Amino acid sequence: MLHQTFEIEDPDVVQAIEDLRPVALELRTRTAEYLKLPAGSNARRAAQTVITDLTSRIQLRAERLCISADTLMLHINDAIDRKARRGKDAPDRITSRTLATRIEQARAREVDAHTALTRAQSELKAATASRIAAEQAYAGYGARGAQC
Repeated sequence: MLHQTFEIEDPDVVQAIEDLRPVALELRTRTAEYLKLPAGSNARRAAQTVITDLTSRIQLRAERLCISADTLMLHINDAIDRKARRGKDAPDRITSRTLATRIEQARAREVDAHTALTRAQSELKAATASRIAAEQAYAGYGARGAQC
């Protein structure tokens, strides 16, 4: 198989994929049209505005889910591609595009992992500081309690 398709268990992510599938399809169409327009034209600027709006919708939903927009977009595109293949397996041949897709997927996973690691490290520092403060309060209470 060309790349792994992960079963998504988070119902919010599954719903986001379903909700944003039409947005991603429109984004594909608009981007293809945009690339055909002459540089500097009013039509190209208008198309860029629409593309930015569509991309922002995906970015906003990804932020709400605490995942990167790239990761959400990969999941949406996988869902679109699975539906287009109608149950057929992904092609087995390796092309530069499929390798580039693997790189994008790996980078998106790496970004998500780094974000999760950073959050976990921050939480560990906060939890440790909280524990130390509680231990100091307890030790202070014990010293005062012995004096009474």
